Amino acid sequence: MHSPTLGGFSGGSSGPTPYVRRFGLFWHRLDGCLGGEALDAETVAVFCSDTFHSGTALIRRGETTPKAACGAYSSFSQTVPDRSGIDCSTVLAGNAPVVPTRLRYWRVATNRAIAFDVTLTVEEPGRAFAGPAPRFYDDRQHGYFLVHTEDFRAPPECTLMTLEAGSLATVAVAPDLGRGECYEPTAWSRKTGRRLRAP
Repeated sequence: MHSPTLGGFSGGSSGPTPYVRRFGLFWHRLDGCLGGEALDAETVAVFCSDTFHSGTALIRRGETTPKAACGAYSSFSQTVPDRSGIDCSTVLAGNAPVVPTRLRYWRVATNRAIAFDVTLTVEEPGRAFAGPAPRFYDDRQHGYFLVHTEDFRAPPECTLMTLEAGSLATVAVAPDLGRGECYEPTAWSRKTGRRLRAP
């Protein structure tokens, strides 16, 4: 993956293995890591593994060792669309990661500061999140979670939810959408008037 020059990062290398420069002279391979994406002028996100788990790591200008963005690779991670940070989540209850019912959800800025850290629970028994992470984002980089019936044999009765004042709030309910349609950002954009997109 091509990355612009960042501290010790190679600009112009299109290989999948990231390297950093040590002492301004020597290139050092980041073992256990692949690819790379510049988030800003100071930070690159790389995909790394600790043997048992894998996930997003951040490495900042002048550093030679990447650090797990979410504190541990066992947490789910995805880059916020505008590259301002990494969204992290861990399943606290439910059938992880398919039908979680309770999540810890937090955002790590590119400087590793925690923007927020909240616990989310589905609105009622018999409901579940459609995965551990936001399904959509709006233009303000707010994450949106999809909630549906826990029993996949029943109608999904999908609900779109997002954080408001630190709590999970319902944005729209769509009993008319089939399970596959619930995963389409355009369907929710029409219902909410908000421009939503997948991560």
